[in-house]
Amino acid sequence: MTNHDWKKSFESFVRRHIDQEKDEQLKGNKEEFEYSLKRILELINEEGSEENGGVPIEGSKRKPIVDLIEKFRKQYESLYSQYDHLKGELRRDFQGKWVSDSSSSCSDSDSDDGSKDQTGKNGRLKGGKLIDGTKQELETANLEVTQLKDKCTAATVEKDVLFLEHQTALSKLQETEEIVRSLKLELETVNADEEKILAEDGELKQKLDEAGKAEAELNPRLEGIAIEKDGLIVEKEALLGRIQEEEKIKEEMKMASHRLEDDKLVLSQELESLRAEISSVREQLKSSELLASNLTQDSKVAEEERNSLVAEISVLNQKLEEVQTEKDSLVSWKETAVQRILDETKTAGILRKSVFEYQGENSDLNSEIEDIRDELADTKKQLVSAKQKVSDLAKKLSVAEEEKAALTSHFSETVAQYGKIQTIIDELTAESSQLEEKVEEKKKEISSLSEDNARDRNEFSRRIAEMENEKAELLTQVTDLQRLLDEQAEMCKQLNEQHQQVEKKAEDLNKQVRSMDEAVAELREKIESQERQLEFKDEELRSLSVKNKEIEFQLTMSSQKSRVTEQELNERVMNMNEEKQKLNEQVNSLALQLQHSREEESALKNKVLELLDMASKEEAEKLNLTKAISQLESKVAAMGASLKEKDDWISYLGDKKREAIRQLCISIEYYRSTCDYLAGILSKMPIRR
Repeated sequence: MTNHDWKKSFESFVRRHIDQEKDEQLKGNKEEFEYSLKRILELINEEGSEENGGVPIEGSKRKPIVDLIEKFRKQYESLYSQYDHLKGELRRDFQGKWVSDSSSSCSDSDSDDGSKDQTGKNGRLKGGKLIDGTKQELETANLEVTQLKDKCTAATVEKDVLFLEHQTALSKLQETEEIVRSLKLELETVNADEEKILAEDGELKQKLDEAGKAEAELNPRLEGIAIEKDGLIVEKEALLGRIQEEEKIKEEMKMASHRLEDDKLVLSQELESLRAEISSVREQLKSSELLASNLTQDSKVAEEERNSLVAEISVLNQKLEEVQTEKDSLVSWKETAVQRILDETKTAGILRKSVFEYQGENSDLNSEIEDIRDELADTKKQLVSAKQKVSDLAKKLSVAEEEKAALTSHFSETVAQYGKIQTIIDELTAESSQLEEKVEEKKKEISSLSEDNARDRNEFSRRIAEMENEKAELLTQVTDLQRLLDEQAEMCKQLNEQHQQVEKKAEDLNKQVRSMDEAVAELREKIESQERQLEFKDEELRSLSVKNKEIEFQLTMSSQKSRVTEQELNERVMNMNEEKQKLNEQVNSLALQLQHSREEESALKNKVLELLDMASKEEAEKLNLTKAISQLESKVAAMGASLKEKDDWISYLGDKKREAIRQLCISIEYYRSTCDYLAGILSKMPIRR
């Protein structure tokens, strides 16, 4: 580097440090730095002196930070003063000597190289000294600045730690504030209680003063009371004996409560068994409902079959009318044939043969008609047996109705017994309330006693509390029994409803049986009408046979007279055969109708058997219901007996309690009268001066 370049760099360095703008900027930085330090100190002082709920931040951690900041501020001020001093010296040197030397050296540079070198050496020596001093000061300043920076970082870290501790302290302060609020509320309540206690204390002090006065009066008279003290000791022993008796009574009451708990367990087990029985009864009722629905479906099917049977009977009547018309036409044709046969004699032998064949066919028809009559007789017998079964079923239904009436009477008796039990429970609750009122009255009387009887009063209150607890236990047991009775009443109500449903189903079955009887009666009437029609046709066949015989006789008489062609005779024979075929078809149709009637009769028999089975099932269900109701009645009776025993036990306990209270009242009255007596004696005795 040349001398000129070094001068320029040094001049630029000095000008940077002695520039007016840089000076003002440095002053502003110093003011800002001082303001920041003051602000940090103020914040630390505020945090240090701030109290949240009376808990200050620890000063052991705050004081070192304040000392470090103060030390840093002093070092910074000393550094700034040194820097300002150096800057002033540089400014003076630069404006004076250095500027003149540089200007002279610049003006004489072209004329004298030796002077130039000399002045350069002098300037370098002075500038080197200044630069070395400045460098050393800058290095020391930089070291101090780095140290101060390290201290500042440490201070910031400690400040963050203190801030976190401050936050935790604030949270703790908030918790303590909540605790203080709750304590204030408790303090208010305690103050209120304290005021009450102070008032009571004043009263007690007043009583104590009065007692002190009485004691001052009674102290000289204690000699006369020593004799009565022995009597009081004897009475105390008697009271201890009574207390032991009451302890025995309490033990007996505890044993009674245990017995009541055992009874409660037994009743709960019985209740569970009753619930199981009720569930089984409900299942049986559901099965009976299914049977009833099946019966309704069967009745609908029977109604449809009856309608189809009525339609078939109407068709059969129409066919019978057609047969009657054909018979009339046949009779008319036979009359015309007789007239023709009287005129025709040539074909007599052929007609005889055809008549003989016709007679054989008529005999076959007569045998078939006899078979049909036998079958009708069998169907009549079967109808009679079905009618007998229906009558038996009606008798069973009447018996079931009588059993239903008996069940309703039993249920009404059960309800009446439940009402009696309810009245007993009401009486027990009323008696327990009366006992509670008496206990409250005794409590009030005992609370009005003096402090001399405090121990007896506490003992009595403890016993009263035990009696109240036992009474509460008895009341809870009574309420449990009441709840059990209510549940049993609800169960009885449900059983009654189910019984009513069974009655409705039995009525529906009666209606179905009556409808089946009516259908069977209608079928009987139709079969009888068919029998009458068959008898009528039998008579017609007999008349036809008679007419055939007459025709044969007439044919024998007119065999020689009648002359007719062979073709006409064949046509007539064919017509006779066709008529015979029609009659056979009619007989077959009647046989089919009879078979249908038999099938319908068998279906009716099956339905009657199903009705009988259903009636037997209903009867079994009714027997089960009667058994369940009888069991319920026995359980209700057992519960009534247990309630009666408990009622007797409660009355016994009430008598014991009343007797104990009476004895305590007598003893308290005796103590009171004794105290009054002693006070009177002491008041009559002279006061020692």
